[in-house]
Amino acid sequence: MNDLQKVKDVLELWVESLDAFAATTALAANCFKQFFCESPYPDQTSPYKGSASCFQEAVDKLHGTVIPTVRQLFVSRCLQPITAIIALVHPLNIQLSERKQLLLDFDSYKARIQVHHESGRDSLHGFKSLMLFLVVSEERLIYLLS
Repeated sequence: MNDLQKVKDVLELWVESLDAFAATTALAANCFKQFFCESPYPDQTSPYKGSASCFQEAVDKLHGTVIPTVRQLFVSRCLQPITAIIALVHPLNIQLSERKQLLLDFDSYKARIQVHHESGRDSLHGFKSLMLFLVVSEERLIYLLS
């Protein structure tokens, strides 16, 4: 789970970086336009006025269509699936720990039956209860494995 959470954190960081990139380009385009196009000196025109205006238009188009689309696709195809996988991991870990404990119990009772059987101290009641436990445990194991 730890590795999956790290992947999710990196993907969220990428989305935040995309948003930061969008904000930075908008700020840069606005600054270029103000500096080159809206000079405080009316008689001076900058040779970069056209470039600054084109950069502003390109950033506006980028913000209008490309960045929201990329963000939406990234979230829906990368971030949401990993979030769903992380949500499934915890119940699976619980089932695996139950299975491990049940296997340990099963093996210990099986060993106990074997010791009782080999020593010749079989009591019918104890033997039946242990066998019943083994049958129930085996059914639970089959359920957990399927």
